[in-house]
Amino acid sequence: QMPIDILSKGDIATGKVSEVRFPPRAEKMELFTDEDRKFYASAGSNIQVAVPWAQGPRRLSADRNGNYVWVGDFWGDNLARVDIRTNEVKYYPIPSNDAGAYSTAVDKNHIVWMNMENSDTLGRFDPATEKWTEYLLPTRGAETRQIALNDRVYPPEVVVPYSRISKVARLNFRSRKDMQALREQLKTEKLQAQIR
Repeated sequence: QMPIDILSKGDIATGKVSEVRFPPRAEKMELFTDEDRKFYASAGSNIQVAVPWAQGPRRLSADRNGNYVWVGDFWGDNLARVDIRTNEVKYYPIPSNDAGAYSTAVDKNHIVWMNMENSDTLGRFDPATEKWTEYLLPTRGAETRQIALNDRVYPPEVVVPYSRISKVARLNFRSRKDMQALREQLKTEKLQAQIR
């Protein structure tokens, strides 16, 4: 529930439904007076706009080999990790402010991939090191809202559709060995062109 910062959790075995509530961002609440906070609380949030301290959980994904669900918090500028057994939530700041954390996908090595709707970037988060790598997409104004992985190969192929411009980007990652082979190929091609 993006406007009210709640995730719903259903237990298939028992049929019970529970909630995981994301707390407001205290550092943002401190910027406003009591009167301001009352005004914003009366207005509330919706899918388009939010109170300044909202988290805004978007499209989540689960680690199929682990105990966590990962959620991009659109307004919160973070990646949230929810423990499926305890409901404990831990937040990791995203690498760029106001990037628009949107959709997540987790590969077989527990790496979390997330598209940033507002910045035309993809984030790669390694939970083991708690480090981010950010990749700039080749097109401006893409507005990515989904992300998919092919992790039958390593490194995985990452695919994101561009909502605004009717394209799809596929990211293939090269190793140092791959890059060296490409350099050698380029040198050979340049030599052959000089000989001609």
